[in-house]
Amino acid sequence: MSTAKENCPPSPGKVRRCNAAFGEELFSQYNQNTCECIHLKMQLKKLEEKIVKQNQAIMDVLASHSVLLNKIYKNETMPTEVSTVFPIKTVEELEKLNNGISEEDIPFYVATVKMKIKAGGLIKNFSKLISEDICLKYNYNGTHGKLPFCQYLKINGTFEGAIGDENYTSLIKQAFKRAKNKITIFWRTFAAPEFFQLAFSWS
Repeated sequence: MSTAKENCPPSPGKVRRCNAAFGEELFSQYNQNTCECIHLKMQLKKLEEKIVKQNQAIMDVLASHSVLLNKIYKNETMPTEVSTVFPIKTVEELEKLNNGISEEDIPFYVATVKMKIKAGGLIKNFSKLISEDICLKYNYNGTHGKLPFCQYLKINGTFEGAIGDENYTSLIKQAFKRAKNKITIFWRTFAAPEFFQLAFSWS
């Protein structure tokens, strides 16, 4: 049997407190859902921008290949100097190449660079494009008393076209740095007196 207390309706104060608690919970849940929606929209926007950039890079590569294929179809062979120009050994060769690259020959140069760096990428295969002498005289921006490699717009454009990476500037800087480090380690090892003493002991 129910008591009179159990049958009494809740007091107005209790109703207000329940409604307030429910409202706060609903508002909190709404805020959380809103934040999640905003975060999701931001992630989708970043993904969309990345896809657009990747698609543009793919289109650029396809356009380059299309020009090259058209030349091959028309029986236009790759100029001999294109296949033999790398690695660039002297400043004179660097200047000559940059001034001599024509718009028509760019696809051939891009294809050649791609072949040189296909196994491992630019940083690992930088010595196939640029000699030690050039690496020691230049860096990308021309800082620390070095000559600026960035001034050779056509050569950089060829490298960038072959790599197809939006972070080309970062990669070319890393390539110069790693090449210099390898040269320094080599000379510190093989030019050390201990090495020559060891070498003579073997003879």
